[in-house]
Amino acid sequence: MNYDHSKQEFFFAGGHIGCLMIHGFGSSPGEMAGLGRCLHEAGYTVKGVVLQGHGTSPEDLATTRWPDWYRSVSESLQDLAQDCSQVWAVGLSLGGALSLYAASQGLVDGVVALAAPAGLADWRARFAGFGKYFMPYQRRRFSPKQQELNERTGRLVYDRLPLAAVESLYQFIGVVRKCLPLVRVPTLVVHSAKDEVVAAYSGDYIFKHIASVQKEYLHLERSGHIITEDVEKELVCERVRNFLQRYAPLVK
Repeated sequence: MNYDHSKQEFFFAGGHIGCLMIHGFGSSPGEMAGLGRCLHEAGYTVKGVVLQGHGTSPEDLATTRWPDWYRSVSESLQDLAQDCSQVWAVGLSLGGALSLYAASQGLVDGVVALAAPAGLADWRARFAGFGKYFMPYQRRRFSPKQQELNERTGRLVYDRLPLAAVESLYQFIGVVRKCLPLVRVPTLVVHSAKDEVVAAYSGDYIFKHIASVQKEYLHLERSGHIITEDVEKELVCERVRNFLQRYAPLVK
């Protein structure tokens, strides 16, 4: 099977439990393909979604807001549910926030929230709504490590972020925080101490505020924000797979 799926949606047919893999803000499915392959090899059906405004150009992202990104998720979950008896949302960063929101709306049977934000490390994000009138786009610079990751995974990451979309991201994080007590499905929260994008308290905050009885927290020490492809990715894969097998076992 060809797993070279970076900019487009991917689908790996497997068992009766489906996992929707949801990428982060300004990125693409390449950052979720490795973990998706891990889950597929364990027998799960896996679908990678491209959020609206992503995988094309920063100009496309500038025309979208969080309801558009969530619509991409909800429609893909409905597609999975047609063939699967259970559907889980597995999301990174914005994808993690979208997964938690989908759970609060009763759309999924379980959640894996990877590096999901309860806040953002860059304090300037709160002023994006004001700054967009003076500087529509914020330039991004990638470190050699980030560039290597992008090339290795085929990840299409925008080099400019539209501040109008950043404003909506910031607003959506507030929406998700309010909805956390409505999350009652099995939930695995994963956060890294070296995450440079989301606020340091994010993992603890999410874990404490969700109402799930069946919940686990994995604290990483050495990974950056893209924990699905960093130095502890094997540990992440193992814990996600084990969590799914515990709460969503496949019938042999």
